Amino acid sequence: MLVADCGTSAYVAYAGKTGVSTGWVRRDELKVTGHDTESLEWIKRAAHPTPTFQISFSPQYDRFLQNHVPVVHAYLGMSKRGSSPSLLSAVNEVIAVAFPKLVDNRYVVLESCRPHSCDEKGLLWVDTQTHTVIGALVHFVYGQSSPDTPLQRFLLIWSADADPEHLPGAFLNELEQWNEGEITLGARIDDALTFRVGAPFVSVRFAGRDGSITAISPTLLRPSAPRIAPANPSGAAKH
Repeated sequence: MLVADCGTSAYVAYAGKTGVSTGWVRRDELKVTGHDTESLEWIKRAAHPTPTFQISFSPQYDRFLQNHVPVVHAYLGMSKRGSSPSLLSAVNEVIAVAFPKLVDNRYVVLESCRPHSCDEKGLLWVDTQTHTVIGALVHFVYGQSSPDTPLQRFLLIWSADADPEHLPGAFLNELEQWNEGEITLGARIDDALTFRVGAPFVSVRFAGRDGSITAISPTLLRPSAPRIAPANPSGAAKH
C-alpha cells in the first residue's frame, strides 16, 4: 500500500502474515494496483459535482468504515461513563451527518460534528487513488476522568493506512483548515467560554493499525507546503 510519496521515493506499507512492514522504496520501481476488492468510485460519485445527501445514506458506508477505522477501544466522553466503546462508534458519532466534498478530483473530505454537541467534531480524508484513509476527531474527555475534571480539548488522529510520521501533505492542509474557527465551552450561556481555535491542543494522539493509541508531537501535523504571503497592501514592489 502506498502511504505517501516524496519526489522519487515512496513510503509503502505491506501487510504480511506476521504483521505490517513499512519503508521507503524508489518511486519508479513501485506499481500501484489499488485494493483488489474495494472500489471507491461510490464515494467520488457521492461528492461530485455537488453532494445531495449525507454520506451515511450510502449502502457502502458502513463496510467502508469497518475496513479503514482501526480496531481501538477508548472512552472519549461520547458514551456512558465507565464504558470503553470502539473508535468506530465515535467516528460514526461525528461523521454520520457529513456531506462529501471532492478535492482535485482525487480526495474526498468529510467534515461534521456530533449532533447536539458540535464542539466534538470529526474529519475524514480519503485518497481515492491510494485508498489511504485518515481521520481526525476532537474530543474533550480521555479515559475515565472524574465528573469534576475540567474540559480539555484533545485531538485524536486515526488511520489503519498511514503512519503519524508520514502523513500526506494533502491531508495536513485539510486538517489545518478544518481546525480554524470558534468553539464554545460551557453548559450555560452565561458561563460559556468562546475562543478561536487553531491554537495547540492539550494533547495529540494517534490511533494506528496495531490497535494502540499513542501520544505524538504536534509538529508532525504541520503542512509541508509554504503559506502564501499576503498581498502587499501598498502595491509597492518588493526588493
